[in-house]
Order: sequence, then structure tokens, then C-alpha cells
Amino acid sequence: MQTIFDPANERATLARLERLTPDAPARFGKFNAHRMMCHLIDASLIALGDKPVRAGTGPLTFPPLRYAMLFLLPWPKGKVKTHKEFLETKPAEFEADRARLRALLAQVAQRGRDGGPFQPHPAFGRLSVEHWGGLVLRHVDHHFAQFGV
Repeated sequence: MQTIFDPANERATLARLERLTPDAPARFGKFNAHRMMCHLIDASLIALGDKPVRAGTGPLTFPPLRYAMLFLLPWPKGKVKTHKEFLETKPAEFEADRARLRALLAQVAQRGRDGGPFQPHPAFGRLSVEHWGGLVLRHVDHHFAQFGV
């Protein structure tokens, strides 16, 4: 499984972040590029436990279904509502928010290389450290692809 914890994946992800422009058009979904970065800021804060959330308890916490949703099935493009906790950070200044996201992604990557911990996910419940790393990489990739970077 590919994860954000792999230094090569972390470098590639951060390089893609640098190519994101404020006026990049969305290929799907409702976010603009700046709002998407704030969404990823919230997702990183949640992973790190800096934004406490309730652990998921629904069907997506069932390990085989969770694994399929996280890593096997294609993710819908612009058709799934996200939890409100992933939409709390409001866009401020684009470059400041980019720097914040860059620092948070690096912190997530380092924490994973150190073995965690990460808090439970609000939809998927308790995840292994490796699954958190795969989820973060796939989530960021999904949204960067949304803006062609």
C-alpha cells in the first residue's frame, strides 16, 4: 500500500501542492482550489488529533467494507457530502494556507514514520497507522487530481 509516510510519496505530494494555483479550475465537485486546501487542512488536523472528532460507528467501520472503500473502489467525484468537521477552516490568504497545509502534511508523514498515534476517523473509525497513511495519500491525490495537479 502506498502511504504519505514514504519520503518519496511525501516529496511528490508536496511538489504537487506547489503547482496548485488559486485560479485552477475544478474538474469535478464544488470546491475551488483554496477551499479544497482548507478541507485538507481540516483532514490533517483530524488525523493528528488536533481537531477532536467522534469515531465513526456506522457500516464503514466494518473492516472489509472500510478497506474496500478506502483502497479498492473508485472514489465518487463530487457526489459525496463530507463530514462538517472537514469544512471548518475558512480560506484566509492562499500562500499562508498553502504553507499551513504543507507543514501539516509533513507532520502527518513524520508521525506515521514514527509509528503514530492517529485518532479515529469520523466515518471509518479506528484505523491502523498504515491505513491512515494510505488514506491521507489517496485523499490528497483525489483532491489534487480535482484541480489537475
